[in-house]
Amino acid sequence: MENEYQKRNEYRISFIVKEEDAASVRAVILAEGGEITKEQPLVKMRLAYPVKREYLGFAGTAVFTAAPDAIAKMKSALSLNAAVLRAMITADVPQEEEKRDQGFSPSGSRTARSRRPVRSEAFSPSGSRTARSRRPVRSEAFGAQLSNEALEKKIEEISQ
Repeated sequence: MENEYQKRNEYRISFIVKEEDAASVRAVILAEGGEITKEQPLVKMRLAYPVKREYLGFAGTAVFTAAPDAIAKMKSALSLNAAVLRAMITADVPQEEEKRDQGFSPSGSRTARSRRPVRSEAFSPSGSRTARSRRPVRSEAFGAQLSNEALEKKIEEISQ
């Protein structure tokens, strides 16, 4: 039994499923003899393009241990599973985990820690900084509201 655990490697799976339940992915991992060690909550996301005719999905990641021989079987089972839109299994490298957790969230967007500071000062056309913020210039012609009667009168004037 100890030899089996010595042959087991740590992997990371990133996936997109149709429903807000990762049970189908968990079932595939456990069926092939894998053991889930860490799992992040699912994040609802709008897909950039339809995947299997779906525009919305739930993305998640999990870290698990399994025998190297089982990975090919897992990939095959996940591709045949109708509830799984996409899945990618990679070898987990612990040193990269710290960098990944510092800069990115599970949904792929940058987190607050890694964002650049936003400048509150506006730039003038000459290139020097000014303390005032830019505001859109409103024209009086566009800002005035007309009543229905005034609008009908203007239309009659134009049409003549």
